[in-house]
Amino acid sequence: MKSAPKTMAVVALSLLVFPGSGHFVLGRPWRGVVWAGVFGVILLAILLVFGLNVGKAMDGMMSPTGEVPIDLQQVVVLSGLGLSSFIVWGLAGLDAYWLTRSLPQVPQEEGVGVTSTRPQPPAPPPPPEF
Repeated sequence: MKSAPKTMAVVALSLLVFPGSGHFVLGRPWRGVVWAGVFGVILLAILLVFGLNVGKAMDGMMSPTGEVPIDLQQVVVLSGLGLSSFIVWGLAGLDAYWLTRSLPQVPQEEGVGVTSTRPQPPAPPPPPEF
C-alpha cells in the first residue's frame, strides 16, 4: 500500500511528532515501540541529569557571589545524550521511509490518474430555459 502521500505522512509523523509514531500507521507496532522506547529512555536520562544539576546551579546563583558552578562532565553527558537523541530520531524517520518504500505497490485502476491522449467529445449543449 505504497503511495507518495502515505509515504510523506508516515515520514512526517516519525520526524515531526515522535520517533516510532509512523511505524504504528504502517502496521508495525513493535518496531514503533522499540524506536519510541529507545528515544524515551534517552529523553528520561536527559531529564534526570538536568534535574540533578539544576539544584546545584540554583544554589550557586543564590549565593552572595552569584557564581554558577559548571560541572564540565555533566555538560558533556548532556551533550552526548542530546546528540544521541537526534540520531535516534533521524534513524527512526529513515527506517519509516525504508519501510514505506519496501511495501508492495497498490495496483491502480486503468485510467486513474492518467490523462487520455485521444480527443474528448464535445460537451452536450445546455438544456433550454423556460
